[in-house]
Amino acid sequence: MGASQVYLLLVSASGLATLFSWIGIALSHYKFRKWFIGQGHSANELKFKAPFIHLDQCSQEHFA
Repeated sequence: MGASQVYLLLVSASGLATLFSWIGIALSHYKFRKWFIGQGHSANELKFKAPFIHLDQCSQEHFA
């Protein structure tokens, strides 16, 4: 196995790790908002307004 193949393997593994990390962050964000609203709170109570959250709400309606 040459140096270029090892480099490609390491870069690919790093990219996959990054992808899985962001998927985990997105899932925890989604689950928290679902739990928060389920507890009777409003999304307007949250101090941080996530950009593009309307896409999440559209996907909930579409896939629910």
